[in-house]
Amino acid sequence: EIDAVGVLRMRDDYLTRDLQPSRSVIWNGQRFSTNRWGMRDQDYELVKPQGTLRIALLGPSHVMGNGVGDGETFESLVEERLNREFGSGSSRRFEILNFGVDGYALPQQIALIKERALKFSPDVIIVTHYRQDRAMTETFLGKVLWAGYPVADRRLEALLAEAGVDPLDRGSIPVPSATARRLAKRLGLDPRMPSGEFSARVHRISDDVLDLSFSQLREIAEKHGIQAIVLALDDVLDSTAEGVPNREAIDAA
Repeated sequence: EIDAVGVLRMRDDYLTRDLQPSRSVIWNGQRFSTNRWGMRDQDYELVKPQGTLRIALLGPSHVMGNGVGDGETFESLVEERLNREFGSGSSRRFEILNFGVDGYALPQQIALIKERALKFSPDVIIVTHYRQDRAMTETFLGKVLWAGYPVADRRLEALLAEAGVDPLDRGSIPVPSATARRLAKRLGLDPRMPSGEFSARVHRISDDVLDLSFSQLREIAEKHGIQAIVLALDDVLDSTAEGVPNREAIDAA
């Protein structure tokens, strides 16, 4: 697991994790290196060079490059081909900055755009989305809510409150139903929501959370004059014959 090789950095905030900067290890038999900015990529200057079209790419393990060596991620291969076929030396170049992090759900991608990617003045932002994003989003929300990390977006707070998981009872005694937990508190007990109830509540709003993320992407793009793209990735193991999930929200964004 990538957690064991010292590449992931655990965080006590909404992002929950990112990549350690300036690391180089062997993982799955391949060289895995990060640059000074904590990207699985070559080094880039913070200030975009003149004549450069800069693309920020975000996503989970597909993007980060699980199982391939340095320089073999798909973004690295595409960047090299763009410069070879369409670049013209220093007057026209392409840079694709790999902000991928293992296990990142779409809400984390949006948060990382705001925290880090915008600082690099990208002309294009690409987020990635695939069939497992709903389940990944539910897992992510579980980590955030059980840890008590603050949620900055008021619309997300409203969705969580509607689902009955914000605020979340995180006590020591599992007590089913909100009514029973309120009674337990009056009796001086320290109740918590059972994990099964929590999972069911979050599952009901996970699609809404993804739709909100696409809306946030559109807002970021409009505010900063950036082209936003949603890249629908296959999960490799199974086909996506049922189509792209959340397609209406993507089209609206």
